[in-house]
Amino acid sequence: MVTAFLNGRLKKLKLCSRKSTDSTAKKTITFGGVIEPVHKDEQNQFENIQATVVNQGPSIKNLETKIGQLSKLVTTFSQTYAGNTVDNPKEEK
Repeated sequence: MVTAFLNGRLKKLKLCSRKSTDSTAKKTITFGGVIEPVHKDEQNQFENIQATVVNQGPSIKNLETKIGQLSKLVTTFSQTYAGNTVDNPKEEK
């Protein structure tokens, strides 16, 4: 996605490159030299983010398992202590 975007921008910049004429020589100004390092940096950042997301998958799965275990534990505790109240005998006098 990023690569396609940057390639499209690079093509547009090449099409729009300015040509300046000098009395001694003809020069063409292109932006390809500026875009390529930016493109490589963006690609590296994208790959790093992608690797981070892939590496976080097992941690998220582990958290889901732990939360499931906790919810089962809470359910058993609430069933054990549900509604077994006894009046205080000291207050009956």
